[in-house]
Amino acid sequence: MPRSPDALLALASDMAVTHNFAFSPRDGLTFCNCYVAVLTAALRCPILPCLANLQHAWLKSDEGRMAGWMPVDSETARARAGLGYPTVASWRNPRDDKPGHIALLVPAPPGATGHYVTAAGSENFIRAALGRSFGVNRPDFFTHQ
Repeated sequence: MPRSPDALLALASDMAVTHNFAFSPRDGLTFCNCYVAVLTAALRCPILPCLANLQHAWLKSDEGRMAGWMPVDSETARARAGLGYPTVASWRNPRDDKPGHIALLVPAPPGATGHYVTAAGSENFIRAALGRSFGVNRPDFFTHQ
């Protein structure tokens, strides 16, 4: 899949996360980790299909770096997503017995500023402001080469 802002949005739209049962929250579980694993596999830069806290640790690891993922600051993440580069926001819960959260950044809507994500969680979004998906949690950002 070519890397472009339109390709990121088309993939998010094609996954139909807002009504795709595979990613629908149920029985107290959410599936952000599964959604990001599927999206990044489709973008040919897969993130391990494991729990979000473990995905976060993997992204920060040498293995994640060898797979082409690198940590970036918030503004670099926003800019790279706007250019179509696979970029994720990832928050590791400091409590090991509680889930973290991960989402793929997508370009902001025309005229908007800030960070936007496509995400699965307690609510699913094709494109929403970062804060709507992460709440008060401050994620780390990672982008692919």
